[in-house]
Amino acid sequence: MKFKILISALIVLLAFACKRKSTDDYEYYQPAPKDTTKTEVIETPVIEEVVEIIEEPDRGVDLKNHNYFIVIATYTVEDFAKSQKKKFESQGYNPDIFMLNQDGWYRLAVESYKTHEEAKQRLNVLKEKGGLFSNARIVFKRN
Repeated sequence: MKFKILISALIVLLAFACKRKSTDDYEYYQPAPKDTTKTEVIETPVIEEVVEIIEEPDRGVDLKNHNYFIVIATYTVEDFAKSQKKKFESQGYNPDIFMLNQDGWYRLAVESYKTHEEAKQRLNVLKEKGGLFSNARIVFKRN
């Protein structure tokens, strides 16, 4: 007897749970009213401002004269390193790829410096940019 009551209660519960509501019952289905009859032209004043553009000098990588390099990525496949090099060239950098002691890792450097202090200062500026520069590091290479 209890089993029959339980089954009938379950069937009634399922019947009410499966009742589909009409789209009028959901507020988010109602389209938002739009005012398309009124067009307004707002005139904004023209503000002339002199902006001085300071271009950074064309920094690049000098593998022969510099020992400290800002490396943004390391690859085991040379073709991957070359494709990333092209990407940074399109962004205005003058990167280069080098390998230390034939260890099998192609390092993609975007800038190079003679002293560690210069490289460290520039690294801090590049890390603020984020993106691939957030993982940048200084690599020392002996000539």
